[in-house]
Amino acid sequence: MLGLFRTNQLSNGIMFLFYAIILRSATYIFPELRLAAIGDGGIFNAWVLGLFGESWWALEIFTVFLISIQAFLVAYMIYEFRLAKEVSLFAGVFYILLNCCLQWFLPLSGVIIANTFLIFALYSILLTYRVPSCSGTIFNIGFWIGISTFFEISNFIFLVFAVFGLNLMRALKLKELITVLVGFLVPYLLAAVYFFWNDQYVFFIKNHVHKYLDLSFISAFNNVWVNGTVIFFGLLIAFHILNSGEYNKKKSIQTQKRISVFYVFMLASFFTIFFQSQTDVTNLLVLTIPLSIFMGFAFINLSKNMSSTLHWVLLFLVLALQFRPVIFG
Repeated sequence: MLGLFRTNQLSNGIMFLFYAIILRSATYIFPELRLAAIGDGGIFNAWVLGLFGESWWALEIFTVFLISIQAFLVAYMIYEFRLAKEVSLFAGVFYILLNCCLQWFLPLSGVIIANTFLIFALYSILLTYRVPSCSGTIFNIGFWIGISTFFEISNFIFLVFAVFGLNLMRALKLKELITVLVGFLVPYLLAAVYFFWNDQYVFFIKNHVHKYLDLSFISAFNNVWVNGTVIFFGLLIAFHILNSGEYNKKKSIQTQKRISVFYVFMLASFFTIFFQSQTDVTNLLVLTIPLSIFMGFAFINLSKNMSSTLHWVLLFLVLALQFRPVIFG
């Protein structure tokens, strides 16, 4: 199956839809495995969920299309900048695989929606490499991060990522820092005007900022599967950090700098879990963006037979985890 994505044909990205359906098939076959969508993370997340009412299937179709589009965007980013040793759509494959690796990851959540805008922000940063004048692109970086916080407020930490990422891409100036900040604040200014106009400004502050933002670092995990997932993601992070030399081998300086941006993004992703008042395992989904990219690099470096065999092992493992409640009761 992995061979279908070892191609330079972007049209093969349509296969992401079918790949996502396969990995989420347990909930189609066994309705008792379906979990409710998660309305936490930001005030607009609850609004999006409300659009689908009580229809689980409508929400599921939207979610499958959303993560498939995100997978394509991640794969396209690697494709456009030629960041991998070989052209492929592997990053998109592993984005979906990681997004479906646990039953708790499947419901639509604010983190999943917010990832769309973080991918746009990451792509915008990569576009700025040594471009003399790109104020619009730099503004967009802050703007996309600002939009993402409407669905996952702890994503404000990506402002720090934007600073370090831009510094890797270019000689960063104070004017550009201000541009990023203005871009971040514009969505909040527009939202504030809307809620103020409708006499709901206090509602916006209380039910978005105060409800979801937590700077106390007191959130904790207390479930064996959740802790296992945290450990698994931690091991993946450690593996890709140790393997950074391999990913950068025989790459141009431009490519190495862009790969370094992914490492900064991964670090920022990890820290977002500490600023969310209602932290749960789904907050780890933000890590699927950089981890899928690095897993794509790792599998490209393997032989075709080895990468295909290992992918089948991971695929069956994920399906086993999805069907686990039915198999073992």
